[in-house]
Amino acid sequence: SSKPYLEAHHLVPMGAQSEFKQSLDTIHNVFCLCPYCHRAVHHAEIGYARSILEKLAGSRPVLRSFSLTVADLLNLYAVEKIV
Repeated sequence: SSKPYLEAHHLVPMGAQSEFKQSLDTIHNVFCLCPYCHRAVHHAEIGYARSILEKLAGSRPVLRSFSLTVADLLNLYAVEKIV
């Protein structure tokens, strides 16, 4: 249709559900992303994906509700910073 649209993305991935007692499928864990950013989070160069994830994590206190740090989140996506 050539009309703009957004895609839903779970910041804390649903694939990690077995690691949490509470459901990850909540409105607080869902972000609306443009298709380009959504693909980037999952498939882009690591630094670019990391920057999007860090920005999303900083925009809401969702990680706190799951007792996660930004470093924990990046580890779930395998885009953590290696020091």
